[in-house]
Amino acid sequence: MKVLTVCGTPRERGRAIGESLRDDIHAVMEKHEQAVNGRPGHSLRDYYAAFDKFSSYLDAAKKWAPDLLEEVWGMAEGANIEPERAFRYQLMDEDWFFDNYYYAPQAKVNSKCTAFGVVNQKGTPTYAGQNMDISSYVEGHQVLLHIQYPDSDLESLVYTCAGTLALCGMNNAPLGVNCNTLMQLGCRPDGLPVAFVARSLLEKTSYEEAVTFLNITTHAAGQNYTLSTPSKVGSFECSPNKVVEYRPRADGLRVCHTNHPLINDDTSKFEELNDSNSGGSQLGNTNSCSRLASIAARTVHRDGIVSLDDLKSALRAKDDPDNPVCRDHSTNTEASVIAYTAGSMIYEYGQHSRLHLAAGPPSESDFMTFDFLK
Repeated sequence: MKVLTVCGTPRERGRAIGESLRDDIHAVMEKHEQAVNGRPGHSLRDYYAAFDKFSSYLDAAKKWAPDLLEEVWGMAEGANIEPERAFRYQLMDEDWFFDNYYYAPQAKVNSKCTAFGVVNQKGTPTYAGQNMDISSYVEGHQVLLHIQYPDSDLESLVYTCAGTLALCGMNNAPLGVNCNTLMQLGCRPDGLPVAFVARSLLEKTSYEEAVTFLNITTHAAGQNYTLSTPSKVGSFECSPNKVVEYRPRADGLRVCHTNHPLINDDTSKFEELNDSNSGGSQLGNTNSCSRLASIAARTVHRDGIVSLDDLKSALRAKDDPDNPVCRDHSTNTEASVIAYTAGSMIYEYGQHSRLHLAAGPPSESDFMTFDFLK
């Protein structure tokens, strides 16, 4: 895994990222485009023409996150790629939704990512984090960005793949953000894409500010965002039409999530597609439900203090061997596009806030610890 520290204006940050990761960006973008082109019935040129005609995501980014859009343009300059190609590469979640709902309607559910948040008591650190499960072609192109902001003490540790704004991360406010795709909640062409939402949240300095941003933003794609601070954790299911907080415990001190909605009922379009394809609606699936049961038993429903080692074990778990929380190379097959844990992270909020990160399946990769400068 590459670790890259960047600072300066958004354009300068992006240019530094593009220049430093140029070979990785070209390689992973080509792999991504090959994967799109390899889907049954897809021609890359025709598919992207339809995708671009459908979406107004660029306008949404200009409205909600202009500084991050400047960073994307800077990445394009630094990596020497076309600006529109660099922007389209930010839209991995939106690509899945467009394909599923409009280009080849099928009501398919992508099962990827397992997240948690645990507020401990008696002076023990609060923890949050997740396994980030994405397409296996990103292997070898993961990167940790240490972002420093001008005229501010704010720093962010952003885990991502080369050329992408963010997958998830934490800042030194401190505030952490984790993401789970909820394909059942649909999409809209004028919402803010997930990568822009995640990075925008990492520029907030309080839990309340982050929650407000989630509630006022128009969301492009169904997603659960787990927010975390030393004293609060929250799980927010965001769809194109509503934002609903999921609280598995009355005290709100522990949360977890996988890839099916648990409280947001903005699912009519998915249910319509599901009914027409299979004769019956199914919002969850075996994989997502099994992983939720595993992480819930090890966090939400666990008595007493949950330690750092407990959480490392939870993210390595294979309680259901057929549907493991940790997806290592033994479960990664060509037939399964989302079958690889590309990173595992735990945010620690104690005397010092820090990131524990495994740059790959945590059953195969050691956790490394990263601190902020301030």
